[in-house]
Amino acid sequence: MGQLTLAMIVRDEARWLPSCLQSVKGIVDEMVVVDTGSRDDTPRIARQFGARVIEIPWRQDFARARNVSLDYVKTPWVLVLDADEQLHPDDAPLIRMALQTDKFHAYDLWQVSLLSDAQDVAWARVTRLFRNLPGIRYEGRIHEQVASNVVRHGYQLASLDARLWHFGYLRDIWTEKAKAERNYNLLQRAVREEPGNGYLWWQLAQSAISLEEWNMVQEATKKALDAGTLPDSLVPVAWLTLGKGAAGQGVWTVAAAAFARAEQTALPNPFADAVFYRGEVHRANRAWAAAEQAFSQALTIGDTTPIPLHEQGTGSYRAWHGLASTYWARGENDRAAATALVAYRHYPAYRPLWLLIRQIFGNYTPREFAQVIPNVAADLPGLVRSQAWFPGDLVDQEIALGWENLPVLP
Repeated sequence: MGQLTLAMIVRDEARWLPSCLQSVKGIVDEMVVVDTGSRDDTPRIARQFGARVIEIPWRQDFARARNVSLDYVKTPWVLVLDADEQLHPDDAPLIRMALQTDKFHAYDLWQVSLLSDAQDVAWARVTRLFRNLPGIRYEGRIHEQVASNVVRHGYQLASLDARLWHFGYLRDIWTEKAKAERNYNLLQRAVREEPGNGYLWWQLAQSAISLEEWNMVQEATKKALDAGTLPDSLVPVAWLTLGKGAAGQGVWTVAAAAFARAEQTALPNPFADAVFYRGEVHRANRAWAAAEQAFSQALTIGDTTPIPLHEQGTGSYRAWHGLASTYWARGENDRAAATALVAYRHYPAYRPLWLLIRQIFGNYTPREFAQVIPNVAADLPGLVRSQAWFPGDLVDQEIALGWENLPVLP
């Protein structure tokens, strides 16, 4: 029987399922895959990997489908993944070690989501590894959760630094599967059924961000905060969401106040995301000194945080980019160039940074630019060809490939 079963729900996931299953093939003893109506090769692929496939009708309820998968688990431990996720190859030993403990009953793993065109990364804690125990079942029609039941039954929940790479928010996948509209509609139904559920209101606000429904972002976030049921750890994140909704409409005073509340409610923990977005508000209002102070503070905080949801780079390369943009806007060109190069060394694939670099170094010849960034010939073409970093419709591709074909590059 073994120790660990992978439990999944899927539908039309032939594109991603092989990579997902391959990433955990070496650590799971069994695989249970619940299919909710695939029209592609998903069931066949799952069976090729040795999975037990259970086919059920889709009832517009993610928790129900998840719990069907748990009903078929016979091992002491369960690992839950989505098809568009992969276990980081370096982290399998962490999973194996966690299975040996008698102290904990469930673990929060890191879900590392690539956003938009993969230029941004968000880290979130998700409860995906847990014992096969009575009472540990999912709740929620959408954005289903198991952690509340773990705690309610007195089981011990711990954090594990194993990483799940999540590709479902990449623009082409998000559009292809119409996930934003689906989630938005399901969440509207869910909050009608549970109007006092602050977590569902916050998820509705998050979903509205992807659709740029800024009024709904603010309305739903306020309901989430007013409900009084939002977990304490998510309160600063909810204030951040409210600030984004206000910023989306250009209501800067409301945005600034919300980002300040995000900082305050995170205390005693520093919250780089809130500080960074405060800097963005100042930059939008041309308050350059205040923007510089905020971005510098975000860099001091860094990207390590106990906050359960964190946008990678707000304490590193995105803050460096904010500083460089601030210096460039107020005419400190040399300082802007030096700061942009620091951002480049941190994360060369950040597209807004390349747009700024093109402004700063736009008059340089390829030979001069190669002297500024000696390894650009190695870095940039590879990023272009990956397509995840630079889609074909971006002008950066033409520039990069033009530089690559010039013999003056080292």
